[in-house]
Amino acid sequence: MNFKSVSKIILSAGVAALMFATPVSADSISPAVKSDLQGAMMDYIDYNSVDGKFVYLDAMKNKVTNFYPANLHPRILKIGQYFVLCSDFKTEGSKNVDVDFLAVKVDNEMRVLQALVGQRDVIRSMMKAQMAKQG
Repeated sequence: MNFKSVSKIILSAGVAALMFATPVSADSISPAVKSDLQGAMMDYIDYNSVDGKFVYLDAMKNKVTNFYPANLHPRILKIGQYFVLCSDFKTEGSKNVDVDFLAVKVDNEMRVLQALVGQRDVIRSMMKAQMAKQG
């Protein structure tokens, strides 16, 4: 079995686990929306992967890095009209890396717009701004 197939199995298992393990509350994201978001993230990862490696251009370091999908996180954040999803990846040297994905609903479908590697401070700033707005 090749790495791409294994990655898809891991990601699919994570999606199924999210649907059943994440508690639903009145202000949380519905399981159907979570599933759509996870599917959009998987499509984005697949589209931006070559030979099972997620290809990421780090503009700050002027280099291309390959990451390997490892695990989904159950939390999906909603910040305004946007959603942020997180997934664990590994480098070629097996170092763990968190990758966040920015998604939005467009024409009744979820679409991942961008992957953010090592930019949790950006996500935190967005969350703080959202909370201040809701005040």
